Amino acid sequence: MAQHSSFTSNYKRSSSLSPIPVQVKRHKSERSSCGPYDAPLPLTATHGVEQIKYASGIRASALTQAGIEKLVRERQQLLFTQRRRVIGLPLVLDDGIALHWVYDSDADLSQTPADNDSDSDIEIISFKLATDHEETRNEHTKESFHMSTRFSSQLSTHSNISVKGDEASDYMAVSRSSTVPSMNRDQAMAELCGEWSSMLKSEDSMVPDSDDDRPNQPAVINEVTKASSSRSEVRTSPARTFSASRRQEPTRQCDKRPSKTSTATGRRGVSSRPSERSDYPTSDHDTTTDDGSESDVSLQPRRLRQVISLSSESRASGSDQDIGLSTLPMKRVPLPKTPHGRSRRLLVPDSDNLPLAAITMRADVQFIDRREQFRLTLKSLPNPGIYRHVEDACTAGNTVVLGYNSGPSQVTFVPITTEAPYRVDARASPHVNSPWRPKSSGEGVRCLAPMRAESDSVEFFSGGHDRRIFKWAADARSLEEPTVTKLNVFLDSGVSSMAYRHHNNSLVSTDTKKIYITDLTRSYTPEPRLVSNDVHQIHVHPQTPDMTLLEVRHLDHQILVFDQRRGGFDRSPCCTFGYRYAVPKFEPTYTKGSVYHAFFARGHQDGTVFLWDFRNVKDIVMKSRNQLAEAVVHTQITDGHVVTFGGGVVTFLNDFLCS
Repeated sequence: MAQHSSFTSNYKRSSSLSPIPVQVKRHKSERSSCGPYDAPLPLTATHGVEQIKYASGIRASALTQAGIEKLVRERQQLLFTQRRRVIGLPLVLDDGIALHWVYDSDADLSQTPADNDSDSDIEIISFKLATDHEETRNEHTKESFHMSTRFSSQLSTHSNISVKGDEASDYMAVSRSSTVPSMNRDQAMAELCGEWSSMLKSEDSMVPDSDDDRPNQPAVINEVTKASSSRSEVRTSPARTFSASRRQEPTRQCDKRPSKTSTATGRRGVSSRPSERSDYPTSDHDTTTDDGSESDVSLQPRRLRQVISLSSESRASGSDQDIGLSTLPMKRVPLPKTPHGRSRRLLVPDSDNLPLAAITMRADVQFIDRREQFRLTLKSLPNPGIYRHVEDACTAGNTVVLGYNSGPSQVTFVPITTEAPYRVDARASPHVNSPWRPKSSGEGVRCLAPMRAESDSVEFFSGGHDRRIFKWAADARSLEEPTVTKLNVFLDSGVSSMAYRHHNNSLVSTDTKKIYITDLTRSYTPEPRLVSNDVHQIHVHPQTPDMTLLEVRHLDHQILVFDQRRGGFDRSPCCTFGYRYAVPKFEPTYTKGSVYHAFFARGHQDGTVFLWDFRNVKDIVMKSRNQLAEAVVHTQITDGHVVTFGGGVVTFLNDFLCS
């Protein structure tokens, strides 16, 4: 009987029906690993949060700037000896300081953390947590303190609230005019590392979320937005610091559970691997007005998660030098993300004072200032909602010409001026679908080629899926009614690419298999020349028009250079060069490079951008190489820089030609 009683008690103790302590279910963004640890984690942990507790009787308001700096430095050195690298921003709480760290197996213990991160500043974000006494005393106007400061000789505040006192001991003082609600510990810790466990498990690096430039939206890191019609100018300074001052609505601040939208947005733009290089340089966002005053740009909390990956930039830059990659100054300009908004063309107008134009597949037109390298928000020209499919685009002088495969029109003009942009749809639709040709092969325009442009006229060529080529001539004052003339050339299949030779008034065209040369003066086209590889793009050298470059479908040599003075396309090319993927594959037909003097620049689907020097045809030199995070569709050489467009991002590779 005693044995039966013992068995029954043990059964009840282990039964699933027996009452057990129930833990409160936490939100998925508030990971269990985000809370400060009383005991150190095992060295096998990939990441965690280290808490620096204050001495008994000492509060955060009593600490000075030097005291906080000393505590953070000492604990950072201790963690570094355990191969734990501190990243992100320290979080100052009422009862301690929280540091987020990741395990770095490749850390060099012979160096100090200060030597590794000497080029980046340490900043502090502090939250004053609400207590029961404060809630009872002031229930409706809770006071919170949110500021960011830099370890420098003089303490500077970047918050939107007024802080009394200039001494370090008074930096925790808060103006009583502030009515921003307080944050609890879970919210503060979620801001520091709430999404890191999911980001470390991710295998793909996501494209950064672009700014839609609406009011009360977070400012994009590394994107500088300038309103041309307003009197204020927002710039990004080159310093590698980040002001995390924010202004939030009280209703959103009191919500203890972050929404799924903000959680998903916070994951974008952050590298899934801590050691992977990030293309986001941190910077101070300040607004400079004409009177010289400055005011901070408010950032939403989800932008703090993007800064966490920035600490690995300096360490990853050293690995790039080992594999021969360039570490040039780079400026990324993200564009607004739209459904089916694939990158198509990056166009350069003739006038130096006019911006670049980025064209997407759905006919969105975004303008980028080529000098200051930022997107002109007020000149954005998105698709109004009409279905259009852009096949190709070009610039005729200072006018953008869009060619559509399908849509209400076949050609649209967008004049680039200093005023607000606008669209002009051409009424003519010369390219028609032949009844004997299957409709699946496409209809409308397939490629464009500029001819010449003057102050009062625009001329260009269009090649269609119907195997015909038309010459367009439009008056600048009446672009909707152009004059269309059919050329005396009929290709064996759809026209894939064209280029105009201005020195002898001829047009070079291809149907991917053959090269056609049409004499526009005599309106005569001789027998075409057969090529070995499919031709995707044709370039006539702008400085030496006798030279023609072809971009072909090849695994190794995608660029062929022909010199008309040595013969036509029936001879072997003067030189060939290209790039082979680690896993061999062909480039898409929309990929296009650019030629300038003896240099040819081209980007690829893996984000690699090459600059070749083909002055010595017997020894082609790869002058520069750079690695981007996005697949490159179009590459341009302008103003001494190489500019790429792909993945919804325009990237300026400054001084790429001089590297």
